[in-house]
Amino acid sequence: MKKIGLGYEAIHACKNDCCLFYKEYQDLENCPICKESRCKAERTTGKKVPNKVLRYFPITPRLKHLYSSRYTAKDMTWHTTGRCTEEGKMRHQVDGRAWKEIDKRYPDFAREPRNVRLGLAADGFNPHGNLSTAYSMWPVILTVYNTTSWICMKESSFMLTLLIPGPKSPGKDIDVYLRPLVDELKSLWFVGVITRNSVTNTYFQMKAMLIWTINDYPARSSLSGWSGQGYKACPTCNEDTPSMRVQNKISYFGARQNLEMDHPYRENTQFNGKVDHTPKPRKFNWKMIESQLKDILPVGNPGKNHKNTGEKKNIPLIISLLTTGLNQFEAENTGVDMKTHFSCWLTKKVRELRLVDPSKVSDELFSLAEGPLGTSNHYSACNVNGVRFVVCSRDDRRTTQNSGIATPAENKTMYYGLLEDIVELHYGGAYSVVLFRCQWFKTESTRKQKRKIKVNNITSIDTKDEWYKDDQYILLTQAQQVFYIDDPSKNYTWKVVHEVNHRKLWDRDIIEDTTQRDVVHDINSSELSLDANLDNMTYTSMSVPGESTSIHFNLPTEVVNDDDDFIRDLDPIILPHDISDDPDDVVADDELDPQIPENGAYSSDEAAY
Repeated sequence: MKKIGLGYEAIHACKNDCCLFYKEYQDLENCPICKESRCKAERTTGKKVPNKVLRYFPITPRLKHLYSSRYTAKDMTWHTTGRCTEEGKMRHQVDGRAWKEIDKRYPDFAREPRNVRLGLAADGFNPHGNLSTAYSMWPVILTVYNTTSWICMKESSFMLTLLIPGPKSPGKDIDVYLRPLVDELKSLWFVGVITRNSVTNTYFQMKAMLIWTINDYPARSSLSGWSGQGYKACPTCNEDTPSMRVQNKISYFGARQNLEMDHPYRENTQFNGKVDHTPKPRKFNWKMIESQLKDILPVGNPGKNHKNTGEKKNIPLIISLLTTGLNQFEAENTGVDMKTHFSCWLTKKVRELRLVDPSKVSDELFSLAEGPLGTSNHYSACNVNGVRFVVCSRDDRRTTQNSGIATPAENKTMYYGLLEDIVELHYGGAYSVVLFRCQWFKTESTRKQKRKIKVNNITSIDTKDEWYKDDQYILLTQAQQVFYIDDPSKNYTWKVVHEVNHRKLWDRDIIEDTTQRDVVHDINSSELSLDANLDNMTYTSMSVPGESTSIHFNLPTEVVNDDDDFIRDLDPIILPHDISDDPDDVVADDELDPQIPENGAYSSDEAAY
């Protein structure tokens, strides 16, 4: 098959899905991103075996072969003569609005009927069938829509282009494996290829276009980058997606929004007890979507290497400025205590920069550089993306446990402790930052004393000694919840650490409950408004333009009961941020924890102890 141009190319890939050893990387022996070896055994004297092999089947030779036969060459121009002539009826994709819009937008491409329209489909499957072996391989298939509907949908018309290796799904890194196909599609779109038409025995410049993809929602999320989960899962409605939280699930309502404004169903209250006069969701064109992304900078490398946090995240400009400031401070002040002098140094530098060029200093950065105000608020509990954190003093009075904290260091060392206090610092311009004050357990082992033991992926720690008494604070976004269980094989100070991967859900719309206040105590103010848009990302954050998912409520003037909770809904910002104008965002304990029954026992999803 290779001799007639129908073979495939074997392209080596990094085992962490960071890159392909392709084009500029084809001669490298180690991944340029994670530095992992290209092959399984580096020092073998025999033939080296690559960790992963992507099999790529070029599409240009196969498209040219479609015009090598006079029978298939005639079918390739059917779409110009086989259009449905009856108004309002559709028997092929050529009669649809998408096809007509493409012809209108690219008249030069549409003028040549022999140009090729392609559709792409991708999904994962287990090549081992019904065996228990967990393996996910992803084929990427193209089909040609120039032909009739009874030909283009035949299995014999499908063109396998990529076989993405397993054992795990490529997920967000599927774009790494799509690169050879994307390069070839670009060449076919911008340049084309000289092709012989066997019907007329003439040569023409054949071009090709990818007009759409066919996927389920999880595969679509991987290909497009638009998440198929959460409150804004609909790619069509975009930020106008009607959704709400119902107990532990997200419900998508608002189907009546697509009806005409005078439709009788809009006045019917049997759906949710309300009438619906909400206009239809907006139609977002490419310019509107581009405006949503213009202020977002990509950060992090592709792949599943240890330097990544598991998601492709975005970081606002303020983070990069602070990182640059830290590096500059270390370079200018060798041997100076950063904790003591950095804040003054940053204030001075930002003020100078604002005098020279105010456009380079945002209100957020200026407020942060000026330092926190003299007011702060303290809370005994908060909800973060559906995960409940409670300070240990309050946790001691309950049968459940929500005060266990863990945070990773840059060297992957995990620090374990208990949450003692939740502190909110206020900055100028109505910005605020939330911190966790924790009691850290000393888990550093010595030759004489073991304080941390890990056997069979079960971690046990000694909680007798305290650690880092002068460095107790972490950002709320750096905290991971863990649970501590008594270790029956050791004394009472030893605990088994149970880590839980919570579902990543967060509240967007929160209903006010005037019967319970969620602030533990309010000492310094009565009119301050609390607003926080935080995400569960470690050391990074993202701002979503046009989206307001913040928590906002007014602090009470009186001191309230310690059993009330402060509810914080994370959204992608961890530094000071703009305040919301929505006053209806307070949730009572009973509404936030519908999964906790009267006897205090957690459900299996929460895995609390």
